[in-house]
Amino acid sequence: MGSFIAIAGKNQNEVSDDALTMLSILAHRGKSSFGIADHEKVVIKKTIQELQGVDIHSNALIGHGFSKTLPRDQAQPIKNHGFCLVFEGRIFPPPSRSESTFVLDDLEHVEQKIAYIILTYHGSFVVGIVDKNGVQIGSSPTATVPLYFGENCKVCAVASEQKALRKIGITDILPFPVGCVASLTETGFLFTTVKTIHQPSAPMDQAGVEADIVARHLKKIMLKAAKRHFADLEEIAVAFSGGLDSSLVSVLAKHCSLKITLIWVGLEGQSELSLAKQAANALGLPLYTKTYTLADVEKIISRILWLIEDPNFVNLTVAVPFYWAAAEAATLGFKVMATGQGGDELFAGYYRNLKLMNYSEADLNRAILEDVTTSLQSNSHRDNKTSAFHGVELRNPFIDWEVIHFALNIPFCLKIASPDDSLRKRILRLTGKTLGIPSTITEKPKKAIQYSTGVEKAIRKLARLKRKTPAEYLADIQTRQRRSAGGIA
Repeated sequence: MGSFIAIAGKNQNEVSDDALTMLSILAHRGKSSFGIADHEKVVIKKTIQELQGVDIHSNALIGHGFSKTLPRDQAQPIKNHGFCLVFEGRIFPPPSRSESTFVLDDLEHVEQKIAYIILTYHGSFVVGIVDKNGVQIGSSPTATVPLYFGENCKVCAVASEQKALRKIGITDILPFPVGCVASLTETGFLFTTVKTIHQPSAPMDQAGVEADIVARHLKKIMLKAAKRHFADLEEIAVAFSGGLDSSLVSVLAKHCSLKITLIWVGLEGQSELSLAKQAANALGLPLYTKTYTLADVEKIISRILWLIEDPNFVNLTVAVPFYWAAAEAATLGFKVMATGQGGDELFAGYYRNLKLMNYSEADLNRAILEDVTTSLQSNSHRDNKTSAFHGVELRNPFIDWEVIHFALNIPFCLKIASPDDSLRKRILRLTGKTLGIPSTITEKPKKAIQYSTGVEKAIRKLARLKRKTPAEYLADIQTRQRRSAGGIA
């Protein structure tokens, strides 16, 4: 786990200073070592300061800030004959050696290297190669690893977080499109779509489908996904709310024979804490809890806004409990934390999904696909950025190529029963029952994390104390960050 940057100069501009600046800004993501490479030379040092003294000048570079999560992980970039590579993320099922060396050894005689990686390997990753022809970047179609791109008159560049691009003078920044390859050229970015999430060409017949059969099939697919995502682990923390999605992930991890610790975080006095304890007892799993105060919320808002790079109130209220859960996981010694993220997008768990009942089949399929592709990416990037700060890697078994496409194939009537269905995610609840999860959990109405933890109410209260709306309160914090030359170290 770590940070990833790539940069190409326009008009043969030399880019080493900008590359080192980007790596420095992202030092919170990779703390073990820092590396940079052109097509001939790789340099890896313990600190950015050591790297700055190295003689490497080029108009095309890739770089990596490295944090060791698992014993097989290794510092990057790494070199083969004629090119250097950075692979940031995971392959599922995992190889026995580092993903970067596993992929590198497979590429020696491949011409379209990035496209080959995207088509060949299932997983969540971004990857970059620099060779004599320049830089190419790619992203897996289910990438939960953040990556952003942008350009100005001097360079075009990509980075794990937007702040690295802004620091070198790039202001127009967008998320890197998943499932695509980009060449960084003299005139900017040249994108090619390789593999993306899509609607099944032959969806299930709504008239003849039986919920029990679909639930049993979904159970098998999710167990296979969990084994892929957890195969290289012996223990794991689970961000636990006591609700359906986190309980499902906990049970899936249990089926993989992992040592599990559930982690619940929230404000003092939340009634959801007792429900989470009841759910943990019902699942037979140990629960670690940590409560926070209003002052704790106020103290970290500025840092979290800096991390997630988004002033959106809802995103902030979700990011705060994720930040706390990752912090507690790190304190307990965990390097990896599982989440139930993706369940709501794939199985229509949001209240807003109820309005889709009135859509035509074509519009319905279009809306579901858009929700899955856009929400999964933006939510995953937010969660990754908050957890990476603590050196904790996230595993999301719902965000799996096979799970996603089976979920898209399930008729909507099996997800939501009616326009006033208060539970939603019906087929996922039925699947939970087939996994032995008690009805006190599978029939529990959804309560979003920002409400169950009390964070949403706490931030509204902080805004009121300043006599501001939440949007005004957050905007003021961001303004102060900009005045302090870039935010929180």
